[in-house]
Amino acid sequence: MRLSQANSPKGASSSKKELKGAAASGSSEKLKASNFPATILRIGTWEYKSRYEGDLVAKCYFAKHKLVREVLDGGLKNKIEIQWSDIMALKANYPDDGPGTLDVVGILINGQFPGPHIDCVTDDNLIISVYNYLNEPFLISWHHFLQCPQGLLGKHFEKLIQCDPRLNFLSK
Repeated sequence: MRLSQANSPKGASSSKKELKGAAASGSSEKLKASNFPATILRIGTWEYKSRYEGDLVAKCYFAKHKLVREVLDGGLKNKIEIQWSDIMALKANYPDDGPGTLDVVGILINGQFPGPHIDCVTDDNLIISVYNYLNEPFLISWHHFLQCPQGLLGKHFEKLIQCDPRLNFLSK
């Protein structure tokens, strides 16, 4: 709730819908997740092209501050999660006459994304510790490219950069 609404006189009328909208616009905790289909996902040299409806989905979890890409391959759902704090650059292009594209540059560990290859099954709990034994800070980045059908990326990207000032700054 905004301060001006909290201090309004008792006799002033305000609809519940206006209060709910005002509260949601001021906090990313109130926003629902965004889900939208994608056609191409490319991370480094690895690429996945969507073959069926729903086999490549992009998600934005505002409360958890994550971007998620889900790839359905051979009946198994593979998730690629990117914490907003790991994003170093963000650029979107969503023209009126073509597909939308999202470029994200993030942190890469030991030259691999999303880290070392680990064979495990669903619901395994893994704890991975990464140490830097160099005498200076060390950072490697990865490039993540996502293509979406025409007209889908714009509203989701705008919602993302409006709710997080850092991502808004990185997108400029």
